[in-house]
Amino acid sequence: MLNRADRSGSRRNVWLRAAGVTLAATAVLATAAPASATAEPKVDEERLAERLELACSRVDLATDRVGDRLERLTGDADTIGSVAWLESRLDQARENDREQLVERLELRLDVRRELTDVLRARSDALAEAAEFCATESAA
Repeated sequence: MLNRADRSGSRRNVWLRAAGVTLAATAVLATAAPASATAEPKVDEERLAERLELACSRVDLATDRVGDRLERLTGDADTIGSVAWLESRLDQARENDREQLVERLELRLDVRRELTDVLRARSDALAEAAEFCATESAA
């Protein structure tokens, strides 16, 4: 059986070997990087077309999902989850002097307003993507 001193020496050797391997690998990668950086990347047109087709097939579903979420967020005070609905809950909490609830609802309202802005931007981007996919599929 190995005593404690032998095991620590063994660990030290393992660490030294690992450091040596890491240093050697770094040196190899450092010399190989400039050669690969100047080479032109290969473009696989078939793979690129497959990826474009896959992305375009998802645009309609994403547009529907974003539209449904925007419809809910921009609904009236009777639409559960809308900004107006949350504002009415906030007004009720203020009338009932529920300080903690007011703070939580204000934070939720800020998040919902930001989400509405993000979803509107995403909807615009998806409309552009749908237009691009329509022109690419026609070509």
